Amino acid sequence: MKAGHCPAFLYLQYRRNNMSMGWVIFIIVLVLAIIVSNIILLKQSANMKIPDSVVEAMQKKKDREEAEQKQLELEQKKNDKPD
Repeated sequence: MKAGHCPAFLYLQYRRNNMSMGWVIFIIVLVLAIIVSNIILLKQSANMKIPDSVVEAMQKKKDREEAEQKQLELEQKKNDKPD
C-alpha cells in the first residue's frame, strides 16, 4: 500500500466516484425524459383544431394588413407622380 493511502481514504474515494456517477445517470435520464415529453406534447398539439373565433380573428387581421398595404402603395404612387 502506498504511503498516505489508507483503506478509509480509498473507500471514500470509491464512494465519491459512485455518487458522481449516480448524479450523471440521474441528469441524463432527466434530460431524456424532458425531451421525450416535449416531443409527445408537440405531436398532440399538432393534432389540435384551432377554434373558429381564432381563425376569424386571424383572417380579419390579414385583411386589415392587406388593406393598409394597398393604401400605402397608393400613397406612394401619388407622391411619386410629378405634377
